Amino acid sequence: MKRAFLKIKQQERIESPIIRCPRDTTPGDGPGAPARWGTTEIAISTFPQPESNLHSTLASILMTEVPGFIYLYVDRLETDYVERYRHHNRIKIIPIHEAEWKMYHKKPNGWLASQNYMRILSMDQNNLVIFEDDIVCHDNWYDRMHDTIMDIEDDGHDQYILSLYSVTLFTTKTKKSYAQFPQDFYAGCQGIYFPKRMISSCRDFFWDELQSESCKPDVLVGRWAEKNKIPIFTPKYSLVQHIGKTSSMNSMWHESASFKEKAI
Repeated sequence: MKRAFLKIKQQERIESPIIRCPRDTTPGDGPGAPARWGTTEIAISTFPQPESNLHSTLASILMTEVPGFIYLYVDRLETDYVERYRHHNRIKIIPIHEAEWKMYHKKPNGWLASQNYMRILSMDQNNLVIFEDDIVCHDNWYDRMHDTIMDIEDDGHDQYILSLYSVTLFTTKTKKSYAQFPQDFYAGCQGIYFPKRMISSCRDFFWDELQSESCKPDVLVGRWAEKNKIPIFTPKYSLVQHIGKTSSMNSMWHESASFKEKAI
């Protein structure tokens, strides 16, 4: 059974119009991307649920006048709940491919969420921010993110990711604009910035891990970072807040204590 499943996955890796997962990529392959590579892409991983917070998430992003499109990656075939946004010239809806859904629809919710995250990581032509669909952004999150990225790269870091969400107050003690998560502490994919040069490596790690087990996206991001010694930085004050109090993956409810602080 496992051999048959892997055969299907290998065939899909070649034929799927959505998933593009070239092998043999390591962090830092290719030329380094500057902090702003054209327009940083913004994507939201979303799925239908009885009480959706997606509207609040979109509003908090759009009200800050960020440039470019916002891509809604839906990890179910049902897209009725996002049809209200189809008219918006800056919102692009990316449903799951029907062939994928036929193969994956019996998978646990955590696996489906990670699969959807991997689909988003196929957007590897620019820098990338991935949000969950139950967050709100700080009023000045985009400019603050950019300033933090500049500080990180001015300090000589070129291989890293930036979590816009910080679950603790320990980061507020730093004298810099950012702090680093301990490798064994990281949790939460509420909002992550991936420099272009890091995306393909993380995507391929997701692909390999999802062949054999079911893990939530934050677990896989943490494992990938630990394996490759990639630091996970976070702004001194959280730039996003977690507002979804129900979880499809039986995750503990948590919110950022530092979000209420003045993020300047």
